[in-house]
Amino acid sequence: MKTKVPMGRGMMLFFLLSCFTFGNLTSMRAQQHFEDCGADYVNDLNGTITVTPPYSGSIDPAYLETFEPIVFNIFFWQVNDPNGQFDNPLTQYDVLTAVANLNKAYNDFNVFFKYRGFDTLDSAPNQPEYTGSGGADCQVLPQQDPEGFSDLHICEFQYLLNYAKSIDKWKDNAFNIYVANSSPSFRGVTTYFKSEAYITQPNLTTPVLLHEIGHCFHLPHTFNNFDDAVTCEHVTRDPSLICDPSHPEIPCFNALTRGDFVLDTAAAPNFKREWCYANGLPIDCEGNQDYYYINNCAYVGASNDCQGTLYDIQPSDVQNYMAYIPDGCWNNFSIGQKIRIREAIIRDSQGNFVPTIDAVSSLYEPYAGEYYGRAPPRST
Repeated sequence: MKTKVPMGRGMMLFFLLSCFTFGNLTSMRAQQHFEDCGADYVNDLNGTITVTPPYSGSIDPAYLETFEPIVFNIFFWQVNDPNGQFDNPLTQYDVLTAVANLNKAYNDFNVFFKYRGFDTLDSAPNQPEYTGSGGADCQVLPQQDPEGFSDLHICEFQYLLNYAKSIDKWKDNAFNIYVANSSPSFRGVTTYFKSEAYITQPNLTTPVLLHEIGHCFHLPHTFNNFDDAVTCEHVTRDPSLICDPSHPEIPCFNALTRGDFVLDTAAAPNFKREWCYANGLPIDCEGNQDYYYINNCAYVGASNDCQGTLYDIQPSDVQNYMAYIPDGCWNNFSIGQKIRIREAIIRDSQGNFVPTIDAVSSLYEPYAGEYYGRAPPRST
């Protein structure tokens, strides 16, 4: 029988940190192709997002409660320039805050992160500069980048990973979080089913890290493919409305096979880029009005899905960790997303999660950190 653990906010387990609230996302210098998250460019290279079993599509809280506690080790790496320099060096307080934020978001569905430390690595010398938005669009420029991997471009994070492993700056038994000084391309990036993520220093203690770990656990953006007439998600949540390919204009149910494949997150646009789309412009248009239809973390737009149905977007959809939203708005995963995360952990299609898993008893080892919402029972 599964042990039931009472819920209680702020449960303390060898805590040295006080409760943290998420700070505002720090704005980075403007770039024509800058995005909050680089996952779309990267994961497109890895094929279609899988929607086949064991994803149940469930949004049943009782089913979510059946998942046993699971603990992942996590380790952080400060990525210096080739001369060992970093603008604002990480402190233990920084990384413990990041771990505390993760636990605040994930503990209530029995996913825990065990802090295992942090270290530094110096970038390889003579790294070239890159341009492009990822994948086949990447181009190597003739000049060298004096900041190396510390100013991490979307086109070079895989080179960083290979280099880090070659100099033993990688932990086989943990999620590895590489913290770059800056990036011309993103705030954070990762790939599905991987146990590593890359984030810029100003965003380490913001929900950007929670968002990227969500991608590791195979969560797409809530607006996934919203601007694609074939693979966009429809507004309706009535499963009796079966899609007829010969009449694509008729509203029908596809929430489990399109978009983010999660039933209880509404079909939604990319809130950051919606102004471009609503005005018939390319999604990365010049002069975009970021979050034009968001006011006080709520949707005030009147856009339609790809079938012409008016979006039905609630504040919780705007504030979802996997959306693009203004600073200070992120605050939730849906039940369906939590279940998909737990099922993705079981699936572990590339075998990257298993080596990072630790015993539940590790949560009771003395260390600086805290867990939120619930705690697994201590073994006797």
